[in-house]
Amino acid sequence: MLSTSSVDLEVLRTKLVNRFSMTARAVGVRSNIVIVGIGNVGFALAERLVKTERLHLVDRQPSAQILSLVKLGATFAAVDATDIDAMSAEIIRINTLWSEPIDAFVVTVGGFSQATPFTSFSSFKAYFDRNVFGVLVPIKAWLATHQVAPCRIVVLSSTSGHHAPGTLDSYAPSKWALENLCGAIGAELSGQGSSLEVVIPTNLVNATSHEFLSSRGLAPGRVANAITQRLKATTRQRSYGRRYLPQYYRAVHVLERGAPWILDLAARVPFRGKSATRYRCGLITGASSGLGRELALLYADVTEELILTARSSAALDGLKREIESRSPCRVRVCPVDLSDLEAVAQFAKQLPDVELLINNAGTHVTGRIKDTSKEVFQRTFAVNFFSPVILTAECLSRGGSLKKVVNILSTTAIAGRRDLGAYSASKGALWSFTRSLRRVCGSQVEVMEVLPATFTSDLAKKGLRIRDENVDGEEGASRAPQGRVLTSAQVARRTFRAEQHGQRRVSMPVEARMLLWLELVTPGVFARVFQR
Repeated sequence: MLSTSSVDLEVLRTKLVNRFSMTARAVGVRSNIVIVGIGNVGFALAERLVKTERLHLVDRQPSAQILSLVKLGATFAAVDATDIDAMSAEIIRINTLWSEPIDAFVVTVGGFSQATPFTSFSSFKAYFDRNVFGVLVPIKAWLATHQVAPCRIVVLSSTSGHHAPGTLDSYAPSKWALENLCGAIGAELSGQGSSLEVVIPTNLVNATSHEFLSSRGLAPGRVANAITQRLKATTRQRSYGRRYLPQYYRAVHVLERGAPWILDLAARVPFRGKSATRYRCGLITGASSGLGRELALLYADVTEELILTARSSAALDGLKREIESRSPCRVRVCPVDLSDLEAVAQFAKQLPDVELLINNAGTHVTGRIKDTSKEVFQRTFAVNFFSPVILTAECLSRGGSLKKVVNILSTTAIAGRRDLGAYSASKGALWSFTRSLRRVCGSQVEVMEVLPATFTSDLAKKGLRIRDENVDGEEGASRAPQGRVLTSAQVARRTFRAEQHGQRRVSMPVEARMLLWLELVTPGVFARVFQR
């Protein structure tokens, strides 16, 4: 933060500006705009607005660029955008300074690193957290103020949020997660007068970053111009929208969601994998009940040894006895709390050579974004995304023993939904990583994604609830119509048959595939039906 004397002078100056600008504000001459993240795009945007609007800038630390904007009349606070307490306090301070509502809230926080789970998991996770929580936390802080006046929220994302590249860094998964979070927030804002728009540019020219330099791509000024146009538009905004730069990059989204096999073939991944495979050793997470339990019973017939994990050791012991009483398959049970990433990493190092990895465990969160704590988000990402990444990376590093990875996703990964933002975002991140993994591994390791729609559950539809799929074993119920409701046993049988026939992608029931195409063809209708 700035010094105490600087803050006092800033408060006095801002209050004087407020007093003498009421008339101008009444006729729409000036707007109160907060910009979080003063990097390339954030600075270019502030540079365009500083002489005509009242600006408050937020970044981790002041820079020469920021100080030049302060000299032109902007105010500034040094705040870590991922710190929920500091960010909430800053929003309250801004409201006190201005004594007026925030008209526009722009978040451009983000960063890129080439670190992968193989080179540095800590760096992989740090950049994922920065890209997700650097946007989520400021918006949560704004939502917590319960501002009544309409506000335009603009978030800077990337086309990487719609395409899984042939790399295993955390940038694309973080942007897939961010897109789903924004969709959930937009659904929450529906009917309140405020709006959220995601600006999605392709690669940007970056000549100043200490992390990643690039001389090719869109100029930051072009993106800033697009954001400025959205902020100054007089037309009524939808509660949620997306804008691609250039617009034809929406085709990337359509291709990745509608015809991913084309991108797989471009990465030299065969359309179909091997059929009817037997395995020496398989690992299934979340095996104590529900889908995980049903999968364990099926794979006991085609696997010499099964390693089963969950938090409930008693349930695992009962499953072990049942399998060994009717099958020659050897069973090893390993109670693990997948929300403890250090424990997961230690468990992974002790694994034998695994040929089949089924990442099934998950935790299901129901609740509005503003009511869901950062700690709950972190736990959800740990169980649903980071743990599968750790286990996959460790199994892959064993020198070729791994034959197949099966990731159990969800149709909630398609787009963010009201009350399911954390769950949807975590599954979206894993979906992105799954597809990138397939394109990196090629034909050496088969990678299968499973997107089941809702299957039997009595999860409460309202309020903040946390449900562990590796304990309860079933996905939460959905408000939106999703066709036939399957049982865990039905989902397990269809998954098993598809895997044994070499399929790389499976959605179930058939109606679930229709949801994907509905989002592609008519996203407005999809938002009204699926995100409500």
